[in-house]
Amino acid sequence: MAPAAVRTVLLFLPGLGSDHRLWHAQQSLPYTTNAPDYIDAFDNETLANYSKRFLRHLLDTHLISDGDDLVIIGASMGGAVAQELARHIKARSIILVGSLRSSKELRPLIRNFGRSIAKKLPIWLYRFSITLVPFVMRRLSAIPPNEVELCTLMYKDLSKHFFREGSRMLSEWEGCTTEIPTFRIHGANDHIIPFRRTSQIDLVIPEGKHLICLSHPEIVNRAINEFLHNTSIESV
Repeated sequence: MAPAAVRTVLLFLPGLGSDHRLWHAQQSLPYTTNAPDYIDAFDNETLANYSKRFLRHLLDTHLISDGDDLVIIGASMGGAVAQELARHIKARSIILVGSLRSSKELRPLIRNFGRSIAKKLPIWLYRFSITLVPFVMRRLSAIPPNEVELCTLMYKDLSKHFFREGSRMLSEWEGCTTEIPTFRIHGANDHIIPFRRTSQIDLVIPEGKHLICLSHPEIVNRAINEFLHNTSIESV
């Protein structure tokens, strides 16, 4: 019997406040793609421990397998989870899309909110904040109106407990070391992870802000394709 073919899987991980729908523009890439939603976090859990539990969920539900030729692509918090996952499962490479290497790259105001304030706020306040999402997205994201509506829906559907714990986990994350090729795409005007606080950026999108997979999908998709081609990953 011939051995089973190894499949190349692009695992897309969303940022905090979003879900699999964040990556709708990337589903046209000529690869097998998978964009799972997050499981909920435990109180006071670290991002490292959360990522190990999330990996077990992905394996147990057969969303990925140990035998996959895996490329992990993360936006914002998803990039941090991607780097943690790569410590525990074999992956070909990591692609960071508007993401970070550690919480030190976050805007100080946002990092301090996650460390000192997020946990103290009641869940009902996070639910109430849904009304602010369209205003914030229109002012700060540079994404088209249909994507503003999508972001509002994603936040509405998200567990507010996960959003609160995720804010804390990410703000406390000190980063981790990975030994596999990492490709980093970032917006020059990112208001969450300011470009001036980052390092080792491979592609800068001059007009890009934080949600570059929504605001500049053609550029992001082309960059992903070129990186995968240059690292000898074959499309389907």
